[in-house]
Amino acid sequence: MTLINQGWRVKLTNDSSTPAIVSGTVATLNGFEIPAHDYISMSYSGSNVTGVVYKDGGASGTVVATLSLSYDVNNNLISATKS
Repeated sequence: MTLINQGWRVKLTNDSSTPAIVSGTVATLNGFEIPAHDYISMSYSGSNVTGVVYKDGGASGTVVATLSLSYDVNNNLISATKS
């Protein structure tokens, strides 16, 4: 894993629905970089995102990367595969 010193902010909601803002350092995983793209489509199972397709050239453009996401029976993300 490579850490890069780039600021970020994420709004999180805990179990009691209390929002919090988190700031810090972005962690990047080598091999999970997404090439230049200008279109993203997502597929769902219930409220879980199960797939992300990144394209360059709009909706009918060339696929540059895909992510496949898997969840356990409690809807926790357990794996992400980039192809």
